[in-house]
Amino acid sequence: MKTFLNYSALLSALALCGALPLASPTLAFDKDSIQNFNQRRNNDALLAQWRDTNRPSGQVQQLLNRIESRSDRFRENLDRALDESRLNGSNREDEINQYVRDFEVATNRLRDRYYNGQYVAADLQEVRRRANRIDNFMRRQRLGLGAERDWAAIRLDLNQLGRITNGVTRRYYLDRSY
Repeated sequence: MKTFLNYSALLSALALCGALPLASPTLAFDKDSIQNFNQRRNNDALLAQWRDTNRPSGQVQQLLNRIESRSDRFRENLDRALDESRLNGSNREDEINQYVRDFEVATNRLRDRYYNGQYVAADLQEVRRRANRIDNFMRRQRLGLGAERDWAAIRLDLNQLGRITNGVTRRYYLDRSY
């Protein structure tokens, strides 16, 4: 009888908050439907919290703008450093240039979707994945102080963005100095 009262109370609460119709003649209510409802409710709450606390102003906007401008400067310094390195004209140079272009596309998509109020968890993960490729390359190559300094600044911004977005992206870069 106790279980029935709990389900009954839950059904009443769901109906009152508009999650269920008040009259449902064929309502099959089981443990899976409760879990599905709770999952949807939690996802909706996270999305609402993201939108309420992360408007296109303030710290997130500044970080996205900084990442954008620093990425442009990094690309220029990296290109210059690659031209002066033994990688000039190699497939490896083409590869890293493609990584940087992919990173810029991902950061632009993140910025645009964020400014439009869309949920950006997948975009944050994509930026992280693209940045990780560049980070691995930069870790193995020494290409000049300008490119290395620019990348270190981008890494710091990405780490800060990860912290602000409540762990949607993990902090994964090493805090190493060049």
